[in-house]
Amino acid sequence: MLAMQRSTLFSREQKIIRYRVAGGIGVFLDIERAFDMVNRARLFSKLATLGVPQPIAQLLIQWHQDTRYHLAANGVEEPIAVGRGLR
Repeated sequence: MLAMQRSTLFSREQKIIRYRVAGGIGVFLDIERAFDMVNRARLFSKLATLGVPQPIAQLLIQWHQDTRYHLAANGVEEPIAVGRGLR
């Protein structure tokens, strides 16, 4: 679809409308729910053995600490702690 927006001699001659592309979106659907089931402690313990630099590993660990879903219904918001899965 994006390639069809390229300007060519043919498209200009045919006065084919081109749309300005200003951005995009990526969507990932985890059908198996594999990322929801990741054991964080096991994953983070393996980062060093994979050669992930300590500052990056520490950033990932901190990003996943004390995570919560915030569900809101009928004017009430309820935080729910999440201890598994990836963000």
